[in-house]
This record gives sequence, C-alpha cells and structure tokens, in this order.
Amino acid sequence: MKPKVKLLFRLLNISAAMLVLCESGCRGNPGKQSVIQARIDANDILPAFHEAIYDQYSTMDEAMPALKFFLTSSDPWVRYLAAEDLYIAGDDSGCNVLLEILKADHPVRGDGGRDLRVSAAETLEKYHEKKGVNVLIEYLRKNGNLSVKNSGFAILDGLAKMAKSSLPDDLVRKIENDSDPIYVIYNLSFVNPQTIKKLAQKVFEQSKDLSDVKIDAAWALLKAGEREPYYSYLMDFAKIALAGETQTTAKYADFHFRALKILASIKSPENKAMLEDALNNRNIQIVEIALVNLIYNQGGSDKVKQYLLNQFRGPTNLLADSDFDMQLAAPLNDPEINSAAQSVDDRSESNRWAYFKDRKNWSIYTWIGDYTVDLNAAK
Repeated sequence: MKPKVKLLFRLLNISAAMLVLCESGCRGNPGKQSVIQARIDANDILPAFHEAIYDQYSTMDEAMPALKFFLTSSDPWVRYLAAEDLYIAGDDSGCNVLLEILKADHPVRGDGGRDLRVSAAETLEKYHEKKGVNVLIEYLRKNGNLSVKNSGFAILDGLAKMAKSSLPDDLVRKIENDSDPIYVIYNLSFVNPQTIKKLAQKVFEQSKDLSDVKIDAAWALLKAGEREPYYSYLMDFAKIALAGETQTTAKYADFHFRALKILASIKSPENKAMLEDALNNRNIQIVEIALVNLIYNQGGSDKVKQYLLNQFRGPTNLLADSDFDMQLAAPLNDPEINSAAQSVDDRSESNRWAYFKDRKNWSIYTWIGDYTVDLNAAK
C-alpha cells in the first residue's frame, strides 16, 4: 500500500474514533469500553487508555470496569496499558497480567518495539507490588537484566524497599561487585545499612563535595545510625536550597534540593521543624517538598492542614495552580479540608476539586517520587 493511501486510511480510522467520542458525549456516554476500543481500532492505543483515567470528563466509576475488560485482550501491549493505568488509579487487578509478561522467556514487544518485560518490572517496582517480589528476583537474576539499560538498579532499589532485608545473597553479591559505588550505596542502604558502612565512610572521605556518590554516602551513613559529620554536610546544602541561593550556583542546584529531600525523608523533630518553617518559603518547589514529606515522612503536621485551608479559602485569583494542593488533599479525606476545597469549585466553577476527589484512591506512587527520595513508612 502506498504511503499516501496508508495515511488516508489512518485518517479515516482516526475520524471514525473521534466520531465515536463525539457520539459518546452527545448520548451521555454509552460506555468507556466502546470509546477505548474505537481508539484501539484507530491505532491510538496509548491515548485510548490514558484519556480513560486522566480526561477531565472521565470518572473512575466509568473508567475502572472498562480498563479491567481489556486485561484479557489478545494484544500484550493493550493488556499492559490496562494493568498500568489500573495501578495508577490505585487498583492492583492487573498484577497477574504484569507477572505473566515478566515471566516470558522471550521479548514481549510493545509500543516502539520496547520489551514489555522491562516495562512490567518497572511498574511492579514503582507501585511497590509485594506480590511481585519473587518474580522480580528471578527477573534480575537473568543475564543482562541487572543493568542501567534495563532499569535493573532502579528495580532493585524498589525491590529492596519491598523485601527489606530478605534479598537473596546472590543479588547482594552482585550489588557489592558492581564497579559503580553509587549503585552499591544506593541499593544496599535499603537492604542492610551495616553491610556498606565501611564502604560509605571511605567513599564519603574520598569523594569531592557536591557529587552524587558523596551525598548518597552521607545518606547511607545516616540510615546506618551515624550522625556527624554526615548530617551537617547535608544540612549545609539543604540550607542553601532553603535560602534560595541556588540561582547563583545553578550548576549545583540539584545537589542542594537532593540534600533537602534526603533530610526530609528522615523522621526527626528537627527535620520536621525545618520543613514546617519551609512552608513559608517563597520557592513553591520547596513548599511542595515540605508538604509531601511532612505528611508521608514526618507523621503529619497541623501546619500542613492550616496551609491547605488557607490556600483553599483564599481568593480564587491567588490559586494560580491549585492542582497540586488538591491532589495532596484528596487522599487525606479531612472533612474541613474537603469543605474548603469544595469552596474553590463553588467560587470559580473550575470543577477541579470534583476531579481530584474522584481520584482520591489513586496511588501516591504515581507522583510522589518528584518530592521524596524515600518513604520511611509503608504506604
């Protein structure tokens, strides 16, 4: 078939899919399943699934049954996307689909030819699916999978958090024998801090300031129960971020924010006080890091509640972008906060609170990685 003819057929398929979408809106939505299927038929597979849960006119009561239907599709790419979006929405119904893909003895090709086994492993790790621990261990034992290319170290990081100190000795040895000390430190710090204590101390002493490996070495030593000079080292950089001085040293801004996130993940009265003070910071990125870590790593804070109430009760024009605050507030399910957030919709007719309230059961792992480096309690 000539390229122009192929293009014409694709345009016709897309037009047919859009017609179904239009008819869906005119008739009051005959069913998400038929809408998704129309997009699949038009070869718009990825948008078909993501729009089912992210679209502002989509509700979870409509989307979830439709996504579950496609878990039995004959196309592994379709099955994977349905499972992934269910995890985003806080539902583990697609776990067996991901495990089946991961167990395959040969590459399972998805969009762009990517091996879906890697994608399935990443999803199981990202959403901390403990039912996948043993299958992930076997996946990492296969030659070539414990690599950066195949997300092996990131997967091992999540696996270590799920399995705690029960990782098999052969995987621990693989980490110890890795030539890059940053991966040794980063991963073994979650398995057994004492295993890498001497290595971390050596790396910390020999590494240059503002290097990933030195910052992670300080982190590992704090996790191993050490205190100084590692706490002060990280705090010095965190203070630079808090003071807004990173603009003069933009090259190192990431190190300053990483140091702040590391301290924010470690539960202590002084770190909590630091984060509560940060709620008044002029840098919204700092404020968001403080909010998330106060809730998920510091045991909560009355100051977080007051911050959210002030945001929602203030004039609408002060809420330049309230989506983050609403996303954070929805799973808290606090009646006073809910009422204040509803007032934003009432004043602005934005319907944004209705959108996030409908998604209050979504997994925090969908977004929390932008604001934390670790969770000190299982969520």
